[in-house]
Amino acid sequence: MAAKSMSIRQVTTFDIPSGKYEVLAGGNGVAIGTIQEAQPKDVAIERHTLLIYNATYQETIQEQITVFDPEADDYIPYEQYQTERNFKIYYNTQSHMLFSSAPSSITRKFLNHLEKNSPQDGSIQPGKPMVGGIYGIQFEFKSVADILQTTKVIRFGSEDEHVNTKTFSGDGVVQNDEANDAIANDEATQLIGIVRIGTKDYTISISKPGTLVVYSNIPNASDEKPFPLLEFTLQALMELKIIE
Repeated sequence: MAAKSMSIRQVTTFDIPSGKYEVLAGGNGVAIGTIQEAQPKDVAIERHTLLIYNATYQETIQEQITVFDPEADDYIPYEQYQTERNFKIYYNTQSHMLFSSAPSSITRKFLNHLEKNSPQDGSIQPGKPMVGGIYGIQFEFKSVADILQTTKVIRFGSEDEHVNTKTFSGDGVVQNDEANDAIANDEATQLIGIVRIGTKDYTISISKPGTLVVYSNIPNASDEKPFPLLEFTLQALMELKIIE
């Protein structure tokens, strides 16, 4: 089963107007996506209630491709093409924590544009940003490593000549002095290990500025549990003492 990821951010303001809102590049450019309250509009998981939004993000890819045109009966080359990604955003109004099912790079771009948008139609206070104060989750990797059943990979930045990043792996990785120092000095950027939730073990990755990836199988969406990745993310963060 393919790995699944959830991007996690903290925000101070997240006030989305009703209806489908068109997100403009830089707040006044071309449309790059949309955001709209979903139905149902919220979900309660464990002790957390989150608002649900459907979002889209359009991106122009500068890459040469060849596409078959049936009218011309020939392959036509293009220097760029546009893709649209559909994803969900979940927002906890109490903790001001935001979860996005899009990859971290898409989440960052979308929120950066959304932060610059300000509706002028009276749906919220005129001129007031809908989104503000976005920052990543600063995982305390030392505490996380202590809770994990096993830490398998530690990645951190390096100041060594010609080396930007170092990665140490293996069951005894936390015994490596350099890797252990990176955790102790809050220099680690990613941990991969095994977390136990209930009676099951799951292999996960957590990385700055806030991405959780699960490599193990989790249940598929169902009527009883329509958001299994969100539920797993919350359970993992609670187990790791990152949230209550």
